[in-house]
Amino acid sequence: MTKKPSPRSRVLGYVRGTAIVVNNTAAATTFFVQNVIHYDSGRRRGTLSQQGEAVFGPTPWEFAIVGGSGLFRTAHGFNVGRFVSSTRTPTGTLITTYYEASLSYLTTTS
Repeated sequence: MTKKPSPRSRVLGYVRGTAIVVNNTAAATTFFVQNVIHYDSGRRRGTLSQQGEAVFGPTPWEFAIVGGSGLFRTAHGFNVGRFVSSTRTPTGTLITTYYEASLSYLTTTS
């Protein structure tokens, strides 16, 4: 995850998750996806949890932001994802996506 869309932009975190096939037809494969987004800007840190269904193709999809930790402890909202590319690896397929998040969270001070 980078600050700007460019891969040369400053890294702010990363996304780790799982995609499970829930419907495999001739037209498309639908996945149930559950991801944890790790965010660290230096001053702000936390994770976001997202889940939903996606077909990794030209049509954007939406995931629900279902919670978080650290700065995002009370987070809720959604991400809109777009497919960028896929690369076969010895252990499966690496899918690269682009997300734009809309979320709400409360900040607390101690």
